[in-house]
Amino acid sequence: MAGEPYRVEGASGGVDKNGIISCRIPWIVSTLEEAIAFVPASAPFGLPLVDRSFSEDKGDIQVTLFYEGKKSGGGSSANGSDETFELEDSTAEQPIDTHPDFEAISKKYKWNDTKKEFEKNISVDGKSRINPLYATTSYLDINAVWRKTYTSDSFPHGLLRSVGCIDQPSGRISPPDLPDGRDWLKRSLKASWRGNVWAITEEWLGAGRYKWNRDIYRVR
Repeated sequence: MAGEPYRVEGASGGVDKNGIISCRIPWIVSTLEEAIAFVPASAPFGLPLVDRSFSEDKGDIQVTLFYEGKKSGGGSSANGSDETFELEDSTAEQPIDTHPDFEAISKKYKWNDTKKEFEKNISVDGKSRINPLYATTSYLDINAVWRKTYTSDSFPHGLLRSVGCIDQPSGRISPPDLPDGRDWLKRSLKASWRGNVWAITEEWLGAGRYKWNRDIYRVR
């Protein structure tokens, strides 16, 4: 007669910076059917069971149950204490003739508008020299990226409306000031269901040399 499932040593897990608990609990069961279907009477911290894996060794079938979420289903933080923030740069290669100062650059380094390239040689102090920008076709456009990650019991109402809009980042911590009065564009949004809560990351892209164009992007 098959025995009852029993718990064995080897539990593991952790809590991430947004307060989401992950917990892996190993059990021994008697059959493959139990490995697929067995659910204990109680769950650690009241978390939902989200995944499982199993393996057989010398007749024993060990099933590892994976629980994830927030304790007692509490997913939203009223004071923003579970919010985390990140600042990094975004680098994109752009055609050189789209540079904001291209008019001055093209005059100094002799841009050939017919060939769409810089001349090979330029005159420096009356002498012909190799053009420092010869064969240059692009430049690096560097912008600031600000991310906020947090959890919520439900998907926030209207969250998608601001994507693609000129929008000031919100949250417990404000982003650093952009130079010269530049502003932010809500670039992307990522949301994943983690057991019993939504883990949401919002991302804003800082403007380059000038503010985001109001004729192209709507102001939120």
